[in-house]
Amino acid sequence: MDLSAAMESLRKAVPAIAYNPLGYAWDCFSAFASMAYGEGQKVLFLGMNPGPDGMGQDGVPFGAVDKVSGYLGISGTVRHPDYEIPGCPVMGLEARRIEPSGRLFWGMAERFGDRDAFFSAATVYTYCPLLFLTEKGGNIALPELPRDALSMVEDACDAFFRRFLSISRPAAVIALGRYAESRARAAGLSPVYFQHPSPRNPHGRRFWEEEALGRFMEVLDDC
Repeated sequence: MDLSAAMESLRKAVPAIAYNPLGYAWDCFSAFASMAYGEGQKVLFLGMNPGPDGMGQDGVPFGAVDKVSGYLGISGTVRHPDYEIPGCPVMGLEARRIEPSGRLFWGMAERFGDRDAFFSAATVYTYCPLLFLTEKGGNIALPELPRDALSMVEDACDAFFRRFLSISRPAAVIALGRYAESRARAAGLSPVYFQHPSPRNPHGRRFWEEEALGRFMEVLDDC
């Protein structure tokens, strides 16, 4: 719970609207952690921060709700954030909108094998578990935060990321997007860069599952 408590303190300190899914969606996140964070996994996929239709709904990294309940087989109670805005209601696994990047990421994992096969080889870590929003409920990507707020977030999240690395000790880190790549390098790593499968990155979406799976297999072979 250290990470969840630290993120709640950070949420209150950052001058922006922020949700902490590790608080209100702890059931789902802990179910994910119990299957995803083990020993001997060679590859760590590093994401940036939640989207409003993914981890922001259910607490699971790249948490497209159809993949969370289907491929991952996760269920659990999701409460409402302490401060919830009309533009971004939390509906948990009942959410109707599906996060495109989550559907693509877990679609790639599904092509690799069932969840046990995937998590025997790899795990997934979200650099900052907080979701940042505009007043109307629009998503604010982490690098878009004001510089002072971003520095505050990075100070806290760098420390937890390094702690996670000291426990998981992956042979390779795959950074999903340039920002994740920058935080991996700040931690002293030499990550493999993958394009992020975000709707904001149209060049990263076409054939993403096939291309990412092929590169993932290459990284595994090199470990």
